[in-house]
Amino acid sequence: MAHANPNEDLAPEQFPDLNRSFYGSDPADYFRKRLDLLLLAAAKPRELDAMLADGFSYGDLTIKQQEGEPTDEGMTSLKAFISTEAEVLVHHASEALLRLYLAHAEGSPCPWLECAGLTSFKVFKKRVAQLRDEPIPAEDISRVFLGRISDGSDDEVQPHIRTMRRFLRLVAARLLSDSNLYNSAKHGLAVLSGPANLVVTDDQTGASFGGGGPSLSYLEIETKENKDRLWRRTTRWIDAEQTMIQTHAIITAMVSLWDVAKARYTGPEIEGVHVLTSEAVDQFAGLGGTNASPFTRSSFSLAYYQPLPVEGT
Repeated sequence: MAHANPNEDLAPEQFPDLNRSFYGSDPADYFRKRLDLLLLAAAKPRELDAMLADGFSYGDLTIKQQEGEPTDEGMTSLKAFISTEAEVLVHHASEALLRLYLAHAEGSPCPWLECAGLTSFKVFKKRVAQLRDEPIPAEDISRVFLGRISDGSDDEVQPHIRTMRRFLRLVAARLLSDSNLYNSAKHGLAVLSGPANLVVTDDQTGASFGGGGPSLSYLEIETKENKDRLWRRTTRWIDAEQTMIQTHAIITAMVSLWDVAKARYTGPEIEGVHVLTSEAVDQFAGLGGTNASPFTRSSFSLAYYQPLPVEGT
């Protein structure tokens, strides 16, 4: 019998075993280790270079680099790596968190199937846009992150639901606003990393203001109001420290989601859950930071030939 719909007649008796296998993993730990290694490269570059100069092996693979004094070229390369990897990591973690949230929000009997079945990126982006723009039910948030179902009227959980609703919207907005950057980095590493500066001058007063710093540049297609689709070059300024703070917050939310889901689907009780504070969400949003740049991005259209006029018109 043909199955055009893979979920049709799927035997639910196997769901408990699938759930035990799924929740035997730890996605937050994967992202935490990536963040730890990125922090190591950013905070201890000389110590890392010394380790590489000494050499080390994993199986038959041995890594050893030539020892030498730090150079400007080496520092530029390191900063480029940190900016790029910080941005790729926060996007990867954001997408994972939102996919996990969508898979658990409605109490599916087998969230692994929900995650694996969401293969259309167009559909995923639409659902992420809904998280950004539409009300997020309190029941869904409390089920996923707090381990209980509440309509938000409970004074004990109301602040946590409000905080997590804001956090999900911020994560969704960031993921969508920088989706082209992430795609460029993920597909062929088609991004340029390096310092960039921008100065804006008022033609009438002559007053100028500007800023600069580490950035990623990439090409993307812009859809105009008249439906024209044209190439442009976009520069996105990167605050690697802020980006790592955002990744840490995402990992904390993922731990909460996973602990609650593991208890619900496989049985072990938990004494409590990790919850994000409103202050942590403020940090995620960049409020109160000292490294804020007046610019986040700039875009310039690529040059096009004007079409030749048609004879007789």
